[in-house]
Amino acid sequence: MPLRAALSGLKRTVMDVNSELRCKVRRYGAPKGRSVVEHFRVVAVHSAEADRWHIYVTDVPIEVLTGNQVAQAYRLRWEVVQFFKLGKWGSGLHELPSANEDVVRTFIYAALCRATVSMRGRRAVHAILGHGRACHPHAPTWQRCWHHHAYSALRALLPPPTRIDSAQLLGLCAEANRKRGCTRVDPTEAHV
Repeated sequence: MPLRAALSGLKRTVMDVNSELRCKVRRYGAPKGRSVVEHFRVVAVHSAEADRWHIYVTDVPIEVLTGNQVAQAYRLRWEVVQFFKLGKWGSGLHELPSANEDVVRTFIYAALCRATVSMRGRRAVHAILGHGRACHPHAPTWQRCWHHHAYSALRALLPPPTRIDSAQLLGLCAEANRKRGCTRVDPTEAHV
């Protein structure tokens, strides 16, 4: 029986069945593929809030996860996917201007921290507006708005910047390992 037909008159909130699914399999670049039948577990969980079924296909046995646990695991997985998508799309993770592993790692952590702060702000707005409201901002829209206004909000919260004189700037640029000596070469003194 087709899945939609099985769900149409169902009174329970969770349907958990083993099913045969026909899949097309082909090699990359190959014009034709072959059709195979695979056995998967199909879990359908009814959402009373949305008045619709959420359907999951998995190979996790029922002894490991119940139907409701499958739905929760996929919901968390989706949150992780959305989080990294927002980190890439709205927090600069797609712009890694270095090949240095330490620099790239720092940029990744900074982008994920930026996405975390943004999503915490979004969660706070959700808490203020309530869960039943239809005016919750979509995550990418929220991210765009957050980044647009974050700079002015931070300027309002932080004390005004102080001017750094040239002696302080040179102190900041000093060699960290003084015992090693200066390894930088002045290009005007370089021997050819």
